[in-house]
Amino acid sequence: MKAAAARSPRWMMSFADICLLLLGFMVLLHAQAIDGRKLAQGMRAAFGNAGPAADHDLAAGTLFAPAEAVLRPPARARLAALGRAAAAHGRGVRIESRGTDPAPGGRLDRWELAAARTAAVARAVAAGGLREDAIQVSIPQLGGSERQHLLVAE
Repeated sequence: MKAAAARSPRWMMSFADICLLLLGFMVLLHAQAIDGRKLAQGMRAAFGNAGPAADHDLAAGTLFAPAEAVLRPPARARLAALGRAAAAHGRGVRIESRGTDPAPGGRLDRWELAAARTAAVARAVAAGGLREDAIQVSIPQLGGSERQHLLVAE
């Protein structure tokens, strides 16, 4: 009887391992269902960093001439002001492009148009005085039927 009491239940370690793996898997599944920007902002807030000063979700159709990558003057001024504000506060800017606009009969196809518009936004932000290495450009989802939107986050 004494020998049985001295044995350690080794199965408990395996059971604890499988429980932790299942918990981690469930957390990953849940994280896929929520907005990544909100998740990142919540994690930054938990560690004492408020995160980006502002997120600006801009429809490309309101910023650019139709079927072109030429910024309209008010949009150029607004983006330069964002660059000035980020430079003044020592922050970087992240520019993310999602979706594409049709380019009927234009000199660019829809993928070239989306990439050129994203680059034009980055140049306008840099014109506000922000260093180029403080600007991060991302085009994670170029295709699809969604109209092009540009997220500019400080």
